[in-house]
Amino acid sequence: MNNVLPNVRTIAYFSMDVAVDSKIPTYSGGLGVLAGDMLRTAADLEIPMVAVSLVHRKGYFDQRLDSRGNQLESPAKWSPEEHLQRLSPRVSLPIEGRHVQVRAWQYTFTGITGHVVPLFLLDTDLPENESADRGLTDFLFGGDERYRLCQEAILGLAGVAMLRALGYSDIRVFHMNEGHSALATLALMEEQAGTRSERRFSEIEIESVRRQCVFTTHTPVPAGHDRFPTDLVYQVLGKPRATALAQLQLMDGSLNMTELALRLSGFVNGVSMRHGEVSRAMFPNYRISAITNGVHATTWTGAPFAAVYDRLLPEWRHDNFYLRYAVGIPLSEIRRAHGKDKRSCYSRFVGSLESNWTRRFLPSVLPAGPLDTNAAIYFLRMSNDSNRSLAKPAPYNSSTPAKPTRATKVARPSFAEFSRRARRWQTMSASFTWKTMIWP
Repeated sequence: MNNVLPNVRTIAYFSMDVAVDSKIPTYSGGLGVLAGDMLRTAADLEIPMVAVSLVHRKGYFDQRLDSRGNQLESPAKWSPEEHLQRLSPRVSLPIEGRHVQVRAWQYTFTGITGHVVPLFLLDTDLPENESADRGLTDFLFGGDERYRLCQEAILGLAGVAMLRALGYSDIRVFHMNEGHSALATLALMEEQAGTRSERRFSEIEIESVRRQCVFTTHTPVPAGHDRFPTDLVYQVLGKPRATALAQLQLMDGSLNMTELALRLSGFVNGVSMRHGEVSRAMFPNYRISAITNGVHATTWTGAPFAAVYDRLLPEWRHDNFYLRYAVGIPLSEIRRAHGKDKRSCYSRFVGSLESNWTRRFLPSVLPAGPLDTNAAIYFLRMSNDSNRSLAKPAPYNSSTPAKPTRATKVARPSFAEFSRRARRWQTMSASFTWKTMIWP
């Protein structure tokens, strides 16, 4: 499966969303982008890491406008079969007394030396599952409390089980990116207890799990930390697991997933120096360090600048610290690369607008005639409200004093008319626009 045997993977990284590729909508924002960059960097540095997330078949939605300018939404479905490798192992997870089957898809991050870091995306869309259970891995950060707790049980509990089923038997560190995967700690506690029927954990077992776990907290406000009512925890996880969590004194009317991760992690960090201070104030009973977020420089550097760095700082892809010497790059090189990036950005915007033109509007709204990019922008702005009329001011007369005049409503212009206006705007503003785009 990989060019490194599974049993030498020493780090398992859990995240509810991971920014893999723009064609694979399994991420929402900064949390997923950080996770994706973490895994790309691990591949570059040849770190023996494996990652777990959910497949999120319907994580996004498409938008279009109707004839009255109202926004319509529909799920943006994507096909894992087109981008991921289906794996054969299955694991079973008890949810609300039902045994939900879980499979995994694999995406592989390949580093600059050829080292790979596999990402396993868990999926419950299997014919043997009930209809509602098949959709448990569909929506990213969606649904009600029950849906979210089911998802977090799949990520944490089924995630650990899937790693074992795939042969990862000697993982030394379990890294939880935010509290969504905190139930992975419970899975590790159960492994410590073995086949013992009574799930009462000793301090030795708790400390053993704590030595294996690392937790990164992101959210700086209390409302952003998942809390689930006690009765819901008993309903979804079942009495034995809920009782075990209660025994750990982690449920006082509700289960706080961040508290669970904090209690059972040997190392905890925030994502900046200031965030570390805020987190320590929020959770004063825990020692929380700070590691400032970074980015995978190769991913986020535009091609023109990458070419400059390759020529003048050839080691930057292997060691990003070489970018400190970018201060010595001649200003003319910077300006030239900056201009190429701006032109590329503009071209991509035009291409995106053309490809999405017919998708964003219903046929009754589309104007007739070939697409003119500037006219399309004009049309987009006008179509936000079908009742909106353009105001035509009264002609200016220099012989009369200036005073406010009432605008006269006129009919919406034809496509040919706003195309003409757009081209006129383009001609007048081209010089200023391109000067602004090319020069810093």
